[in-house]
Amino acid sequence: RADDQIKLRGFRIEPGEIENALRQQPDVIDCAVVACGHDQAKELVAYCISKNGNEIDVKALRDWLRGKLPEHMIPAAFVPMRTFPLTANGKIDRRALPDPHVRSHNFVAPKTELENRIAEIWRSVLGFDAIGAHDNFFDIGGDSIRIMEVHSKLCRALRRPLSVATLFQYPTIAALADFLETKPATRDTATNAAERAQKQRAALAQNLFRKTRA
Repeated sequence: RADDQIKLRGFRIEPGEIENALRQQPDVIDCAVVACGHDQAKELVAYCISKNGNEIDVKALRDWLRGKLPEHMIPAAFVPMRTFPLTANGKIDRRALPDPHVRSHNFVAPKTELENRIAEIWRSVLGFDAIGAHDNFFDIGGDSIRIMEVHSKLCRALRRPLSVATLFQYPTIAALADFLETKPATRDTATNAAERAQKQRAALAQNLFRKTRA
Protein backbone atom coordinates (compact mmCIF):
# COMPACT_ATOMS: atom_id res chain seq x y z
CA ARG A 1 0.00 0.00 0.00
CA ALA A 2 1.17 3.53 -0.77
CA ASP A 3 0.65 4.73 2.81
CA ASP A 4 3.01 1.98 4.09
CA GLN A 5 5.84 3.02 1.79
CA ILE A 6 9.09 4.44 3.14
CA LYS A 7 11.05 6.97 1.09
CA LEU A 8 14.74 6.47 1.73
CA ARG A 9 17.53 8.20 -0.22
CA GLY A 10 15.39 8.51 -3.35
CA PHE A 11 13.96 4.98 -3.18
CA ARG A 12 10.38 4.05 -2.33
CA ILE A 13 10.50 0.94 -0.16
CA GLU A 14 7.74 -1.42 0.92
CA PRO A 15 8.59 -2.66 4.46
CA GLY A 16 6.24 -5.60 3.90
CA GLU A 17 8.44 -6.88 1.09
CA ILE A 18 11.46 -6.95 3.41
CA GLU A 19 9.42 -8.57 6.18
CA ASN A 20 8.18 -11.31 3.83
CA ALA A 21 11.76 -12.07 2.79
CA LEU A 22 12.91 -12.19 6.41
CA ARG A 23 10.10 -14.54 7.45
CA GLN A 24 11.34 -17.03 4.88
CA GLN A 25 14.64 -17.25 6.77
CA PRO A 26 14.52 -20.50 8.80
CA ASP A 27 15.50 -18.89 12.13
CA VAL A 28 12.99 -16.01 11.99
CA ILE A 29 9.59 -16.48 13.60
CA ASP A 30 8.28 -12.96 13.04
CA CYS A 31 9.63 -9.50 12.23
CA ALA A 32 8.80 -5.85 11.73
CA VAL A 33 10.72 -3.37 9.56
CA VAL A 34 10.51 0.36 10.25
CA ALA A 35 12.41 3.52 9.36
CA CYS A 36 14.21 5.18 12.28
CA GLY A 37 15.80 8.63 12.34
CA HIS A 38 15.18 11.73 10.28
CA ASP A 39 16.17 13.09 6.87
CA GLN A 40 19.67 11.94 5.81
CA ALA A 41 20.09 9.93 9.03
CA LYS A 42 16.98 7.82 8.39
CA GLU A 43 17.71 4.08 8.34
CA LEU A 44 15.80 0.82 7.96
CA VAL A 45 15.69 -1.27 11.13
CA ALA A 46 14.48 -4.86 11.33
CA TYR A 47 13.07 -6.12 14.65
CA CYS A 48 13.16 -9.91 14.70
CA ILE A 49 11.83 -12.69 16.90
CA SER A 50 14.01 -15.73 16.32
CA LYS A 51 13.92 -19.39 17.28
CA ASN A 52 17.02 -18.73 19.40
CA GLY A 53 15.19 -16.38 21.75
CA ASN A 54 17.13 -13.17 22.31
CA GLU A 55 19.95 -14.12 19.91
CA ILE A 56 20.04 -13.36 16.18
CA ASP A 57 22.76 -13.98 13.62
CA VAL A 58 22.93 -10.55 11.98
CA LYS A 59 25.36 -11.66 9.28
CA ALA A 60 23.15 -14.61 8.32
CA LEU A 61 20.07 -12.39 8.10
CA ARG A 62 21.88 -9.75 6.07
CA ASP A 63 23.35 -12.35 3.69
CA TRP A 64 19.90 -13.95 3.31
CA LEU A 65 18.32 -10.65 2.34
CA ARG A 66 21.12 -9.78 -0.09
CA GLY A 67 20.25 -12.93 -1.99
CA LYS A 68 16.66 -11.74 -2.37
CA LEU A 69 16.57 -7.92 -2.30
CA PRO A 70 18.55 -4.97 -3.70
CA GLU A 71 21.13 -3.31 -1.45
CA HIS A 72 19.02 -0.24 -0.66
CA MET A 73 16.42 -2.52 0.96
CA ILE A 74 18.85 -4.16 3.41
CA PRO A 75 18.23 -2.89 6.98
CA ALA A 76 21.07 -1.03 8.66
CA ALA A 77 20.35 -2.70 12.01
CA PHE A 78 18.73 -5.88 13.29
CA VAL A 79 17.24 -5.83 16.78
CA PRO A 80 16.37 -9.08 18.62
CA MET A 81 12.92 -9.21 20.26
CA ARG A 82 11.22 -11.80 22.47
CA THR A 83 7.75 -10.35 21.84
CA PHE A 84 6.32 -7.35 20.02
CA PRO A 85 4.37 -4.54 21.68
CA LEU A 86 0.79 -4.69 20.42
CA THR A 87 -1.94 -2.16 19.80
CA ALA A 88 -5.49 -2.56 21.11
CA ASN A 89 -6.33 -4.22 17.76
CA GLY A 90 -3.64 -6.86 18.27
CA LYS A 91 -1.27 -5.45 15.61
CA ILE A 92 2.41 -4.66 16.14
CA ASP A 93 2.74 -1.24 17.77
CA ARG A 94 5.60 0.04 15.65
CA ARG A 95 5.81 3.32 17.57
CA ALA A 96 6.51 1.40 20.78
CA LEU A 97 9.46 -0.55 19.38
CA PRO A 98 12.75 0.17 21.24
CA ASP A 99 15.47 2.43 19.87
CA PRO A 100 17.90 0.44 17.70
CA HIS A 101 21.55 0.09 18.62
CA VAL A 102 23.14 0.55 15.21
CA ARG A 103 26.77 0.56 16.30
CA SER A 104 28.78 -2.53 17.20
CA HIS A 105 28.26 -4.09 20.63
CA ASN A 106 32.06 -4.19 21.07
CA PHE A 107 32.51 -0.46 20.57
CA VAL A 108 36.10 0.73 20.30
CA ALA A 109 36.59 4.46 19.80
CA PRO A 110 38.96 5.65 17.05
CA LYS A 111 42.36 6.44 18.59
CA THR A 112 44.83 7.87 16.09
CA GLU A 113 44.51 11.20 14.28
CA LEU A 114 43.94 9.40 10.98
CA GLU A 115 41.25 7.13 12.47
CA ASN A 116 39.45 10.16 13.86
CA ARG A 117 39.59 11.95 10.48
CA ILE A 118 38.07 8.92 8.77
CA ALA A 119 35.46 8.59 11.54
CA GLU A 120 34.46 12.23 11.13
CA ILE A 121 33.78 11.64 7.43
CA TRP A 122 31.81 8.47 8.16
CA ARG A 123 29.72 10.32 10.75
CA SER A 124 28.92 13.12 8.30
CA VAL A 125 27.83 10.63 5.63
CA LEU A 126 25.96 8.13 7.82
CA GLY A 127 24.54 10.63 10.29
CA PHE A 128 25.67 8.76 13.42
CA ASP A 129 27.11 10.38 16.54
CA ALA A 130 29.37 7.46 17.44
CA ILE A 131 31.09 4.99 15.12
CA GLY A 132 33.61 2.45 16.39
CA ALA A 133 37.01 1.81 14.86
CA HIS A 134 35.98 -1.78 14.10
CA ASP A 135 32.43 -1.12 12.87
CA ASN A 136 31.95 -2.36 9.31
CA PHE A 137 30.77 0.48 7.06
CA PHE A 138 28.29 -1.74 5.23
CA ASP A 139 26.92 -3.28 8.43
CA ILE A 140 25.96 0.07 9.97
CA GLY A 141 24.01 1.52 7.07
CA GLY A 142 26.62 2.18 4.39
CA ASP A 143 25.94 1.24 0.78
CA SER A 144 27.43 1.66 -2.69
CA ILE A 145 25.96 5.17 -2.98
CA ARG A 146 27.30 6.40 0.34
CA ILE A 147 30.73 4.84 -0.22
CA MET A 148 31.13 7.17 -3.22
CA GLU A 149 30.43 10.16 -0.97
CA VAL A 150 32.96 8.88 1.56
CA HIS A 151 35.49 8.39 -1.23
CA SER A 152 35.10 11.96 -2.48
CA LYS A 153 35.40 13.49 1.00
CA LEU A 154 38.29 11.25 1.99
CA CYS A 155 40.35 12.09 -1.11
CA ARG A 156 39.86 15.81 -0.46
CA ALA A 157 40.64 15.54 3.26
CA LEU A 158 43.77 13.44 2.81
CA ARG A 159 44.91 15.17 -0.39
CA ARG A 160 45.85 11.89 -2.02
CA PRO A 161 44.40 9.59 -4.69
CA LEU A 162 42.50 6.58 -3.39
CA SER A 163 40.57 3.92 -5.28
CA VAL A 164 36.98 3.11 -4.39
CA ALA A 165 37.97 -0.57 -4.39
CA THR A 166 40.22 0.14 -1.41
CA LEU A 167 37.22 1.27 0.64
CA PHE A 168 35.43 -1.99 -0.15
CA GLN A 169 38.56 -3.96 0.72
CA TYR A 170 39.05 -2.16 4.06
CA PRO A 171 35.50 -1.46 5.35
CA THR A 172 36.43 -0.55 8.94
CA ILE A 173 38.07 2.63 10.17
CA ALA A 174 40.93 0.76 11.81
CA ALA A 175 41.69 -1.39 8.75
CA LEU A 176 41.54 1.55 6.34
CA ALA A 177 43.73 3.73 8.57
CA ASP A 178 46.26 0.92 8.89
CA PHE A 179 46.37 0.52 5.10
CA LEU A 180 46.81 4.26 4.56
CA GLU A 181 49.59 4.48 7.16
CA THR A 182 51.52 1.53 5.75
CA LYS A 183 51.12 2.71 2.15
CA PRO A 184 51.44 6.50 2.32
CA ALA A 185 51.07 8.47 -0.88
CA THR A 186 54.26 10.08 -2.09
CA ARG A 187 52.42 12.95 -3.74
CA ASP A 188 48.78 13.85 -4.12
CA THR A 189 47.30 14.18 -7.57
CA ALA A 190 46.88 17.93 -7.34
CA THR A 191 50.52 18.44 -6.39
CA ASN A 192 51.75 16.27 -9.25
CA ALA A 193 49.60 18.17 -11.72
CA ALA A 194 50.83 21.52 -10.40
CA GLU A 195 54.46 20.42 -10.62
CA ARG A 196 54.02 19.17 -14.17
CA ALA A 197 52.43 22.47 -15.18
CA GLN A 198 55.27 24.42 -13.54
CA LYS A 199 57.91 22.35 -15.36
CA GLN A 200 56.11 22.86 -18.66
CA ARG A 201 56.05 26.64 -18.11
CA ALA A 202 59.72 26.63 -17.18
CA ALA A 203 60.62 24.62 -20.29
CA LEU A 204 58.58 26.96 -22.48
CA ALA A 205 60.26 30.03 -20.97
CA GLN A 206 63.69 28.48 -21.51
CA ASN A 207 62.92 27.73 -25.15
CA LEU A 208 61.72 31.30 -25.73
CA PHE A 209 64.88 32.64 -24.10
CA ARG A 210 67.07 30.51 -26.38
CA LYS A 211 65.17 31.70 -29.46
CA THR A 212 65.54 35.36 -28.53
CA ARG A 213 69.30 34.94 -28.04
CA ALA A 214 69.62 33.11 -31.33
